[in-house]
Amino acid sequence: MQFRALGVTAVLSLAFVCLASTAFAQPAKLLFSQVEVRGSVSNADFDEYVVIKNPGSSAVDLSNVYLTDATFANGDQYYYNLPNDALPIGGGGFNDFVARFPDGAMIGPGEEITISLIGSDSFESTYGISPHYELYEDGSSADNIPDMREARPGSLVDNTSQLPGLSNSGEVIVLFYWDGASDLVTDLDYVVWGDKNEAVDKTGISIDGPDGGSDATAYANDTSVSSQDGLGASPTGTFIRVDDNEGSQASSGSNGVGGRDETSENLTATFTSNTDGVPPGQVPEDTTPPTLLSASGAAGNSNVDLLFSEGLGAGATTTSNYSVFPTASPGSPIAVTAAETGGDPSTVNLTLASSLETGTSYTVEVTGVQDMAGNTLVGTATALFNTGVGDGFAVVAAFPFGPSHIGVAFSQDVNASQATNTANYTVTFGGSGATISSIQLQDNGSTAILNFSSPLPQNTAIQVTAANITSSTGGSLESGGPFAFNTGSETIVGIDQVHADVGSLEGQTVTVYGQVYMPATVQGSQISGYIQDGTGRGLNIFDFTTTVPTAVSDRGTVVKLTGEVDLFFTTVEVIGFTATEVASGIPAMSPRVLSVGEAAGPQWEGTYIQTTST
Repeated sequence: MQFRALGVTAVLSLAFVCLASTAFAQPAKLLFSQVEVRGSVSNADFDEYVVIKNPGSSAVDLSNVYLTDATFANGDQYYYNLPNDALPIGGGGFNDFVARFPDGAMIGPGEEITISLIGSDSFESTYGISPHYELYEDGSSADNIPDMREARPGSLVDNTSQLPGLSNSGEVIVLFYWDGASDLVTDLDYVVWGDKNEAVDKTGISIDGPDGGSDATAYANDTSVSSQDGLGASPTGTFIRVDDNEGSQASSGSNGVGGRDETSENLTATFTSNTDGVPPGQVPEDTTPPTLLSASGAAGNSNVDLLFSEGLGAGATTTSNYSVFPTASPGSPIAVTAAETGGDPSTVNLTLASSLETGTSYTVEVTGVQDMAGNTLVGTATALFNTGVGDGFAVVAAFPFGPSHIGVAFSQDVNASQATNTANYTVTFGGSGATISSIQLQDNGSTAILNFSSPLPQNTAIQVTAANITSSTGGSLESGGPFAFNTGSETIVGIDQVHADVGSLEGQTVTVYGQVYMPATVQGSQISGYIQDGTGRGLNIFDFTTTVPTAVSDRGTVVKLTGEVDLFFTTVEVIGFTATEVASGIPAMSPRVLSVGEAAGPQWEGTYIQTTST
């Protein structure tokens, strides 16, 4: 009996030791390695993100790891209240959040992961990669990017006007751990900036969590708020960690892993400031084949330029993948002697064995080329172009100019009544005749805008020919086409719709066509310019970069632009954009001339106008 009693005692003691070890097991140390700060409430859609790094040598389970920027002293709303359901933790309002990683989420040794604070769609549009996690699902349907969980019901997104975001006037971002049973949470990393109204000091705070006891447990002392070091007074930009050892941070006596005092880190020394960082992420799987958008060439020249929907890979420089011939003589191809990609991998320059003739329509056929992901162009793609007539009166180009609009640019001012007569144009969609509903002339007097009653079909070859139109001085049309281009797979939004629906579109990614009427230029640490489409409306294009994309650097260029809709005070803009040239060398826009009184109307916001005193 004594032996059995001794055995039971030994087993119970061992069980106690195991339980104690489990209850007090330390979570793994994690770090913030990047923090992207773009602004306050109105700027919550500026593609903000945080990057977390595992500095250890073992993988870490993130199931019980939380991320928050929610502190509100007047409401006693703090993340450290999480173990007690009766105490508020914030989030879901005031653009704040308290989020928890998905169950089973892992981070490998030395790995960095990115959490997008405004969903994955806008992040992918801005950075060209996918985040590892998104704070919430921003698309109309779920994608393959894991969403963070709510720490408590309602702790993420309250409604569409309360999207999460980081204020640059004053904010804190905290990474912490809670096992779901203890009285206290454990700080993993902590970054503060600005006015410090959101800073945290848990000194003197006690919490009674869900454990079996009724006694509260006290947090250890933190560094006082007045002594905490922040990133700066009002930071904007990318803040990148340069010291994984966290500088002079105290290593014991506080509330972090192993007693670290995460609130004591000298952040001005351990992070760089206001840099343009590139977040780590995942390259989205590309399963979309490339398409041929347009072709162009000039009389007397032996080169033809091709524009594709994306960068090309294998087959792009194989001459046998291309055929060029006069449209009227398909049996008389001109030999392609070279095919080269330039600095823009979505363009290919063909060198021909002979020069192009004046005033002649040519057809280009392309087969077998692949994009950079290995997707092969489907079938045979075709594009037409016309060499024009030098200094004579001719159509210069036809191009998509809105969701249901085609621009036809002439080399000289046109006879307005003839250029706006629908009978003087022939348009086909995929070989079938299309009906033009109306035509208006742009204020430059040389670009006709063809309007259709429904959107231009996607992934379709469109051909345009003009006839029976003279110049404003009576000159005959020496070359009216045909001109051809191919539409892509994107849904095109009119700039007029962006203005009309900015409330619902704000934060959403859209694709528009537009002609550059004010080239983008560098303004400090950002670029800004303006485009306008066939709907007659214009908008601002904006990005936090000092590199101006070539496509939006010249006045008159027509571009396809994809980015995120934003309302900056009263300015409607597309931010974080990518731009692809659709047509160049065409007449620049002219402004709409208005009186000062007329120009004051909100319907002209973003549109190219000129005011007079009358």
